[in-house]
Amino acid sequence: TLAFVNHEGITVRELLAAIPEKGEQEKNEQSDISAREKFQLRRNLLAQLIERKMLLQEARRLQVRLSEKEVGQRFDEIRDGKEEAVFLRFLTEQGMTRDAWENAIREDLLIERLLDQVVRDQLHITEEEIRRYYEGHPEKWHMGEEVRLRQIVVETRSEAEDLRLSILEGMDFTHAAREFSKV
Repeated sequence: TLAFVNHEGITVRELLAAIPEKGEQEKNEQSDISAREKFQLRRNLLAQLIERKMLLQEARRLQVRLSEKEVGQRFDEIRDGKEEAVFLRFLTEQGMTRDAWENAIREDLLIERLLDQVVRDQLHITEEEIRRYYEGHPEKWHMGEEVRLRQIVVETRSEAEDLRLSILEGMDFTHAAREFSKV
């Protein structure tokens, strides 16, 4: 046992199971990852396993429940229409059994539900609070002065001056832009 989380152990087997399978492992061995970096990666992975176990324990404590329907929907989403045989071959290549995969998905869903529940329970924002915040921070909602720029591009200064005089005398700018602009 590598670590305990509220009297539940995390074993070496669990840590090794969480390490990417052979293809990834071989890439890592062939790369320039030092022994110290590998140690740090395993340490970070153990920290993730501890956090996961703590979240699952909290989900149990709060009696977070999942329906079989939502679990089945998540399974279908992940399988993405793959045939059973193809999917099982994929799991085997990943070094995972169907039961282990289903358990991991259930745990992921429990953690999602827990986090949603915890956040939702802590968010009690009334319409009045929203209005006060909005009115108390006008700089966030009101845009500064807005400037619109339109231009007409011509080849010579004299063309520009002639066009400017025509516009000042009443020629429609949009018409002048379409008619005389070189861009």
